[in-house]
Amino acid sequence: MTHTFVAFIDEAGDEGFKFVARPARQSSEWFIMAGVVMRVNMVQMLDYALHQFREAWTGRGPFHFRDADHHERLAFIEAIRSWPYHLVVVAVHKPGLLDSGLARHKHLLYQYTVKMLIERISWCSISHKGDQTAATRLILADRGQLRMNRLQAYLDLLKTTGRNHNIRWSAIDVDLIEAAPMKAHTGLQVADVVAGSVEKALELSRHSTTEHRYVKLLRRRFYRRDSKCSGNGLKVFPRWPDEADDPFTPNRLHWLKHFE
Repeated sequence: MTHTFVAFIDEAGDEGFKFVARPARQSSEWFIMAGVVMRVNMVQMLDYALHQFREAWTGRGPFHFRDADHHERLAFIEAIRSWPYHLVVVAVHKPGLLDSGLARHKHLLYQYTVKMLIERISWCSISHKGDQTAATRLILADRGQLRMNRLQAYLDLLKTTGRNHNIRWSAIDVDLIEAAPMKAHTGLQVADVVAGSVEKALELSRHSTTEHRYVKLLRRRFYRRDSKCSGNGLKVFPRWPDEADDPFTPNRLHWLKHFE
């Protein structure tokens, strides 16, 4: 199958459901998964875009959003935010799933989030190609608990049954999904930065603050379906939290007006 696009995928947050009052912390409130979708023949342009950044950066190895300081994060985003690619993000608000099977069974949250992300990657690929025989190759950031055979079996089940999903299979080559270390692909480092940027805008710090500047800088790269970003380039599951329940953080989601 011809591969017109490639999608680099990484996540932020954890899959745990042990919530405690701030400033203490066990599990994250959010689990974020991000995909960077681009044409195969444009992948190398990311290295070109980051050439000057890497010359000035003092770090070693692949860039990790979590380990970088504020100004390094901004410089990385400024270097890549005007280049041609599309962002797809699924943000899972885990407290809203406490009574669901996704909270009770290990690996289900990760698999279900992958499914929602791949749905949107497939829509994005088709809408920007038109040729429904041109598939997207999926490259996930390697993680210690990721078992590719389990994920492959889950996707095969979805494809076979055709139930509980809206994946456009003509745009996804599920047989060539792979996991790779961050250092192997600059695209995975970009996906890490995108996931981290959304997490910083949503996840409350121990001081009950968030940082939304990163994600706002990236807003023009988010995929829009019929000019609509919400539910497409930025999908929240199961729903946005009610700010009225958290009087200490009024208006913490005000930046969402840029993602409607």
